[in-house]
Amino acid sequence: CRSPAVTGRATCRMHGGTAPRGVASHSWRHGRYSKAVPARLLASYQDALGDPDLVALRDELALTDARMQEVLRALPADLSPIDRDAWGELLLPLLETRRRLADTERRRLEVLNAYVSQGQLMALVGALQQAVLELVPDRAVRAALGRRVEVLMNQPDTASDAD
Repeated sequence: CRSPAVTGRATCRMHGGTAPRGVASHSWRHGRYSKAVPARLLASYQDALGDPDLVALRDELALTDARMQEVLRALPADLSPIDRDAWGELLLPLLETRRRLADTERRRLEVLNAYVSQGQLMALVGALQQAVLELVPDRAVRAALGRRVEVLMNQPDTASDAD
C-alpha cells in the first residue's frame, strides 16, 4: 500500500493506523507486554517492580499496584460519601486482582519450596557416597549397599501416589 501513514503511526488508516491502542483497544487485557503502557504509569510500575516484597508474579503485581496508585492519585481531597463509594468501586476490582495474584504466587512458592532441586539431590547422594566409602571398609558390604541403592533408584515414584 502506498497510502501515507497516519501521523504518529507506522501504518496507513486502511492497515490499522487509526485502530485504538492500549487501554482503548477492544483486545486490551492487562498491558504487561504492551508498548502502550501510559507514561504516567511507567514510574509507578518501575517503583512497584523494584519492591523486594513483591513475589514472582512481579510484573502483574507491579502493574496492578501502578494502576491502584493512579486511581488513588486521581482522588480529590474533598470527597463526599457518594463519591467515595464510586471511587471504591474503581478500586475493588484492582484490589481483588492483586489479592488473587498474591495468593496464587504464595501457593506456587509453597509448592516450589516443597521440592528438592536436582542439584541438592546430587549433593546429598555424593555426600552419602563419600560417607559410605569412609565408614564402610568391607567391599562386599559397599557392593550390597550399591545394589540396594540401584534397586531403589529404579523403582517407580510411589511418593506422589500416596499424596
